Amino acid sequence: MNESQSLPTNATFGKRLLAILYDSLIVFFIIIITIIILQFIAIAALDINTVAIPNGENQEIGKEIPADSSINYFFESLWLILSLSYFAYFWTKRGQTPGMKVWKIKVIQNNGKNITWYQAVKRYLFAFFGVGLLVIIMNKKRLALQDILSHSQLVSLRNDSV
Repeated sequence: MNESQSLPTNATFGKRLLAILYDSLIVFFIIIITIIILQFIAIAALDINTVAIPNGENQEIGKEIPADSSINYFFESLWLILSLSYFAYFWTKRGQTPGMKVWKIKVIQNNGKNITWYQAVKRYLFAFFGVGLLVIIMNKKRLALQDILSHSQLVSLRNDSV
């Protein structure tokens, strides 16, 4: 940034929440579609067609992945992997997720550059479940916990009060 440009203001609590909502919907659909496709592949590849029942017999009930299988644990953790990948990719490459673009906000390092993958992972972990946003209410600079701990900031690209 040069001296003639004005410093950007940090994004408001409302803009952050709206961007999170927008991106959460996108991530939700990505996860659902990915899991459905991978489950069909796993069922076909493993030829799963029986499930153990408590009396010790196996009963054919159709294609289903047993709840206690390692592949099922993989599917349960996939949401974390996909959502982290979604946010980290957009934050490091463009500085904006699609939801952030709609609300005209961008994440940058404190020096104005795009954040690194390391910073993106830190932002994601500290922002988990929105707890980091509560710090904004007590912070005059509108910095969230993830902003402070990752040495980055979420700035507004236009001045409005949402």
